[in-house]
Amino acid sequence: MPWAAGRAPAPPNPTSCNPTSGTIAGGIGTQILGTNMTGATGATFGGTAMANFSVTNDTTIIGTTPPHAPGLADIVVTGPGGDGTLVGGYTYITPAQVTSVTPDQGPEAGGDAVTVAGLAFTGATAVLFGPANPAADFVVVNGTTITCTTPPGVGSVPVTVQKPGGNGVLPDGYEYV
Repeated sequence: MPWAAGRAPAPPNPTSCNPTSGTIAGGIGTQILGTNMTGATGATFGGTAMANFSVTNDTTIIGTTPPHAPGLADIVVTGPGGDGTLVGGYTYITPAQVTSVTPDQGPEAGGDAVTVAGLAFTGATAVLFGPANPAADFVVVNGTTITCTTPPGVGSVPVTVQKPGGNGVLPDGYEYV
């Protein structure tokens, strides 16, 4: 795109990101939306380069998020006219981690009140006993504790806490007896 004589091109102007959050491990396919994106040469999330960077058109950049510490990260897009920054444009979320289930065994009919312990439970959307068997009445007590009622099941099953930013799994976390 030719620029008028004596005028520098405008810097990129990132205005939003889709999705707006993801795991601290990175690897999330992401769009950076805004204006003046044509000619952009790179983008960073909290100072780390976006992988698979590609300019789709003047309003869209696509790529993959890099790993980063939990919390907000500024998105900086570099172009021929300078840098454009979306302050706090992406939130890195710590994935859930399941460390124990108490009690760790109960009846095949389900109905057992259990406590799931671990880390980063805030924002959890489900607790599964087995690959797709959701717990009833799950309550996130705090970031390290969830209470719930076991569904019916058979044998030793993994217990999974699902949440945006990454699920936590305790293999063989509960045994139906």
